[in-house]
Amino acid sequence: MEPNNSNLEKLEQDLQNLSQEVKTGETNTSPVDQSTPEVPSVSMPQPVINTPVGEPEKPAESNTSEGDKKNSSPVTAVAIFLGVIALLAIAAYVVGAMFFSPKSTSPKACTAEAKICPDGS
Repeated sequence: MEPNNSNLEKLEQDLQNLSQEVKTGETNTSPVDQSTPEVPSVSMPQPVINTPVGEPEKPAESNTSEGDKKNSSPVTAVAIFLGVIALLAIAAYVVGAMFFSPKSTSPKACTAEAKICPDGS
């Protein structure tokens, strides 16, 4: 890459000024240009992926059910299993509460002072 002629000329001029300052012992009090120099952009080549010769690439399978079985993770299977177990536990609790809870069939007596019985009469 060749530098711009204006940059090259500026560098040569700065070199001459510095050489002259060293010889005379003077220092230049002019402010130094603190701007960031332009960096030319360079395009990077794309990497080449070598495929074995003789083996054609396999096309993507269109059958999603077969593809899902191969791509499912064990974490997903465990999560589904635990969800089913939780639903069965909830159903067992509800059924057990309906059929096996103690039912009171004995009559309730109220005292005369209460005036309101526990059953609301």
